[in-house]
Amino acid sequence: MNFLNYKDYRRYLVLNLIYTSGSISRTRLADVTGYRPATIGEIIGELLAEQLIVETGPACGGQGRRRTLLEMNGSYICALGIYISGGAVTYAVTTIHGEILQMVETDILPDGTQTQRIAQIIGNIRQLMAAFAHLKILGIGICDPGHDPGRLDISNDYAKSFVHFNDWIHHDLRAAIEEAMGLPVETSTNSILISVAEEKFGVANGLSDFICLDLCNGIGMSFYSGGSVVSGATGMAGQIGHTVVRTSERICYCGKPGCAECASAFPAIQANILAALRGGVASVLNTYYDHSRELTVRDVRRALDQRDKMCRHYVKEAAGILGTAVANAVNILNPQAVILHGYMLELGDYYVEALQEAVLENTLHLCDGLEFKISPISLDRLLPLGAAAMIFNSYLNTEEFRWIQRLGDQAEEKL
Repeated sequence: MNFLNYKDYRRYLVLNLIYTSGSISRTRLADVTGYRPATIGEIIGELLAEQLIVETGPACGGQGRRRTLLEMNGSYICALGIYISGGAVTYAVTTIHGEILQMVETDILPDGTQTQRIAQIIGNIRQLMAAFAHLKILGIGICDPGHDPGRLDISNDYAKSFVHFNDWIHHDLRAAIEEAMGLPVETSTNSILISVAEEKFGVANGLSDFICLDLCNGIGMSFYSGGSVVSGATGMAGQIGHTVVRTSERICYCGKPGCAECASAFPAIQANILAALRGGVASVLNTYYDHSRELTVRDVRRALDQRDKMCRHYVKEAAGILGTAVANAVNILNPQAVILHGYMLELGDYYVEALQEAVLENTLHLCDGLEFKISPISLDRLLPLGAAAMIFNSYLNTEEFRWIQRLGDQAEEKL
């Protein structure tokens, strides 16, 4: 949080009211803030001159003079969101309303030095900044692969060469980009930025308490509580995949047995199905699955759609285990919604319904009304969006003005 002087506070209060409301009149701004019309006029004049806001058509309805509305200049205010994985970097120039103007993915130099890799990333940033020099780019947000080794392709020599891969992103790379570009740079992990992106631009927009579940090779979770994302003391909040839900002989890579992820992520489903096939269990998979290749989500989905008993058994078992872990989180956090994303959703309705059923079976009645939402945004877009959202939140001093969210709907209704 930035501590603002009185003049800056007034400016950002007005800016946040405009952003949160979507569109609002000068008269309404004066009503909400209590500032004199002349003061509002002065602030609006500055924001218009900087092209941060624009005037739009007059407000409809009501009697008397029709008032001109003010909106954020959504086609002008941008940020650069970057997602760095083990072997590639994704860059996305994003507007403050979440529209991606351009997305570029490049491979990281496999044999380059650390200095060369930093120079490569900065060079790509310069090219994008030059291409969008006519827009106001507020800063650069960077998303790292997170603390979960399952999210980082450690087969890539680049990732192997940095024992503290995330630390390199947060310190060396961040400092180099700030010095080279002269712009603020924010960094965070992918699990946190998933929920930040959903709250800013996705299906969680308008929610103050929700859980995001990442259903992939691992099981990730991030969440908002009371209108703010929760990262924990060391950035490790939301490790739902490493909560113990049953005794098990299978040891997780974290070192302990019984982790939910070991029994509910797709690799666990995959291993159980392949073991059953090797054991001679009857399955429709035998009619189309070539055992010389990897068993995919689509293979399993096809069998589920054909009501294959063996596949349905293992998928439902995995959903039940994960559902128990999610129910524990729901009972503790009391969210408004659970948002699902990740390639495991390709297993289809059978899996999603089994997961929802398991969650609801194990939650308190006090949690009635819990919604399940499926994110329509793919992960390759969600992560750079979350990185860009950090810049917008920082620029707008979102935490300082979080209370405005509650006024936004009221302001819109009274226009």
